[in-house]
Amino acid sequence: MEQKLYKQVFRRLGVRPKLEIHYPFATSYDLDVLMDKCEDMIKDELRECNAIDYMKFCREPFRVEGDTIIITCDDDFLCHDKSPEIQDFFVKRMKRRFDREVNICFQYEKRERKKQTEPETYHMVVKKETSEEEGGQSEENIVPKKPFVPKRSNYRKPANDPSVFFGRNVEGEIIPIKEIVDEIGEVVIDGMIRSVEEREIKGEKLIVTFAITDFTDTIICKVFIKKELVEELSFFEFVKKGNYIRVKGMASFDTYDKEIRISNIVGMKEIKNFRVGRMDNAPVKRVELHAHTQMSDMDAVVDCQKMVARAQQWGHPAIAITDHGVVQS
Repeated sequence: MEQKLYKQVFRRLGVRPKLEIHYPFATSYDLDVLMDKCEDMIKDELRECNAIDYMKFCREPFRVEGDTIIITCDDDFLCHDKSPEIQDFFVKRMKRRFDREVNICFQYEKRERKKQTEPETYHMVVKKETSEEEGGQSEENIVPKKPFVPKRSNYRKPANDPSVFFGRNVEGEIIPIKEIVDEIGEVVIDGMIRSVEEREIKGEKLIVTFAITDFTDTIICKVFIKKELVEELSFFEFVKKGNYIRVKGMASFDTYDKEIRISNIVGMKEIKNFRVGRMDNAPVKRVELHAHTQMSDMDAVVDCQKMVARAQQWGHPAIAITDHGVVQS
């Protein structure tokens, strides 16, 4: 609703509207019942304001005792320092949203840190034989060898979903491309790739730009990827014209193209064709007696072969092509 208001009313004024939700009958609920219904919503509001505070204070479920909400957090300097601010945040939200006066208390708990085990160190023993002139003695020189560290790619480790070919996370609510009219942050879209372009830049990297459509609209996506990863990920086997993919990234204003683009892409996966074709379910099939193809200039754009194939797909026994000024059949 905020996006719609901004687009239709406030955009020309340069003002972003902010909607506040109020539940006037929330006072009839006990606090524990109310928190059971709205705890996730209140936590999500904190995450939108500050992701770090959300991770520190919303790790555990809230507990309710009477009119007091108890928040479990770490017993560290940051939590002690931010507690008054978090307390004020939740008190004001509960008052404004539900007309409830609540107390916020904190339960500080020590978290055990995982002990980091030191990597095993291997030593190589080199025996050096001395000549007879030096006394014919041999000595052992122990040369320390660096611990073996497996070579790691400079990219993320593979995702659990085998259909994810780039990045890791592509989960989220899928929105139509036609609704991306402004810098609305992280989005997830499905679509068919219409075109792909690549351009080499410094640092052995490529800028891959591709247009994707979900048939409500089309938007450009940009990916920065190292050359070595292109072959490693078989990138262009998935990102090519006609393929259907899901993309998760940031809808932001591109200062170079001066348009809204999908950039900072965190994940892409291959998906199936989501279009649903029409079918003729009539018990008695029709016969089209007046069909024009692209041979009728300024009148139709349909290829004759595709039109006949569609009629056959729908179970039509015949079709009449009646282009004007050319051969009819």
